[in-house]
Amino acid sequence: MVDPNIIHKIQVSSSDSTSDAHIVDASNLSTQELNQTIFEMVKNGIKRLKVLNVNGQRYIGSNLACLECKDVEVTLVGYVGNCLANLNSGVSFIIYGNCGDDLADTMQSGKVVVHGEARDVVAQALQGGVVYVKGNVGNRAGIQMREYLQKRPYLVIGGSADDYLGEYMAGGVIIVLGLGKVGRGKVVGNYVGSGMVGGRIYIRGFIEASKIGVQPPKTDIETYLASLVEEGLLDDALYVSMKDLSYYTLKAKLPDEIFERIRRYYLSTHVEPPVCEYRELNTYEAKEIEPVLGDYILSLNLPQKLVQEVLSSKFTILSH
Repeated sequence: MVDPNIIHKIQVSSSDSTSDAHIVDASNLSTQELNQTIFEMVKNGIKRLKVLNVNGQRYIGSNLACLECKDVEVTLVGYVGNCLANLNSGVSFIIYGNCGDDLADTMQSGKVVVHGEARDVVAQALQGGVVYVKGNVGNRAGIQMREYLQKRPYLVIGGSADDYLGEYMAGGVIIVLGLGKVGRGKVVGNYVGSGMVGGRIYIRGFIEASKIGVQPPKTDIETYLASLVEEGLLDDALYVSMKDLSYYTLKAKLPDEIFERIRRYYLSTHVEPPVCEYRELNTYEAKEIEPVLGDYILSLNLPQKLVQEVLSSKFTILSH
């Protein structure tokens, strides 16, 4: 049963997104108590609730999937612990604060809006709906994302992402805006799109080829190229001029028959990196991304002018 002493209904100004919401004070609630409270309220037909003083409680909302919720909005204020909105199926979660690890894992549908930052493994196996993060995210964001038919998930990151962004990605779209960071600092870490077999990643700004995929050790490639020189299959001058030994540079500079040998060697120990382009969005991409970007900006109360500013930018685009 829900303790009535921790819930009360208040009227606030109509400009507040939680107008006429039920309020829960989580300051003295354990993870289990808070989750049970939210579950009982939603089960009893409450559509809008606001949880104050969240302080690291985990698994919030993970037990709501069995209720097949529609038009339910849960606002959380404070620091949200690990595994928020796991298995989410239709609920909107609005977070005023930061989130821990494993946000929106295996989410089927719904919306998660973080007015702060999130840690590692954001949107793992995301299968539907949207996840918006205003700030930065940690390692392995968007790993194993997937899509089915018209069910395409979106992860939009306002700041930067750490290592292994989009690892083993099989579908969906990741957009990294790098707001305040493009040209000034790190937008993504290393190993972007490693093991990627589907979907697309849009990173605003130029990303070095060395950050994409898992590259074999440079010494291994140098040794292999040197062996081709000794066999008389590779021109020595070309070998000496090869400073950048990334997959993309090798593909661009080596003769096709030599690159194919390198490619076979590469694939014997690694997954082939995704296709990588640095360019402006084409018409199809801009048409798809614009409404998502507009909703992101509206949801996070950002300046509307950012829509066109971002759409007119150049992106490093990864696909497979």
